[in-house]
Amino acid sequence: MEVELTITSTSDSGTVVQQVRGKRYARDGKLFYQYDEPESELGKITALLRIEPEGKGGIRLLRQGGIRSEQQFRPGERLNGYYDTPHGRMEMDTFTRKLKVHVVDGLEQLQWEYELFMGEELVGSYLLDIGIRAAGPEA
Repeated sequence: MEVELTITSTSDSGTVVQQVRGKRYARDGKLFYQYDEPESELGKITALLRIEPEGKGGIRLLRQGGIRSEQQFRPGERLNGYYDTPHGRMEMDTFTRKLKVHVVDGLEQLQWEYELFMGEELVGSYLLDIGIRAAGPEA
């Protein structure tokens, strides 16, 4: 199913809002959202969000293209991830403070708050809010 995603990312350095089109599909009891991020100096990047079934309560974000990265989010847990660049791999962890996945009037809402660590150093705190709805025809 074609979807429209409104991605709002808030950190100490401000808020960034992106609107993208993508695909939603289900497999093995998990929901997936695949979309291309807006072009940047990093080139084309395709993102894949995997939402675990209720009860397992986790989100996994994979990015491929100009960079490759993986981040995992599960409330109250610190989980390993990585960020590959042309200069090498950086290990990073996320500690998820809150995570909510809910549907209201056909709009799916993903929201999570996390801290990002490179090694033992706290890099920053983030709040991601993603609204997802069925895509209308392209203009």
